[in-house]
Amino acid sequence: MTLQPGGPGPVGTGPGQEALRILMLNWKDPADRDAGGAERMVRRIAETWAAQGHQVDLFVPRRHQSRHDRIGGVTYIRRGNRITVFRTALTHLRRHVDDYDRVVESVSTRPFFSHEIVGGKATALYHQMAREIWDLEYRFPLSWAGRRILEPRWVRRM
Repeated sequence: MTLQPGGPGPVGTGPGQEALRILMLNWKDPADRDAGGAERMVRRIAETWAAQGHQVDLFVPRRHQSRHDRIGGVTYIRRGNRITVFRTALTHLRRHVDDYDRVVESVSTRPFFSHEIVGGKATALYHQMAREIWDLEYRFPLSWAGRRILEPRWVRRM
């Protein structure tokens, strides 16, 4: 999978394409012990794009790792935690909006809303919706409000 300059997001394949500066946003670090399939997929996409010559930054929460790492050709930027990563990622994006040609946000339950900052340069990669997770993670009435009010609003904003 490659990115096409001037296009909305991931498309086709092909040699000779201009290198892009890509920011990927994810709510978990692929190196975390509880990272799942979505995080492995994000890491693989990031490493593939980096191997194709694109500059790829992956913004994730920080646990005990360093704030910056370069792994598999990908620069990891670690800030905040799993709750604050959404806010810290958008703060980073506002400060560096001109540093990126594309922003790909990985949505596992909750979106980052990067398109509200960069417009058409943003692409959302949805892995899952929260739906039944609300009932597993929260008690009534928060579970009901999350499933029936909050998540539908998030989806409509995308």
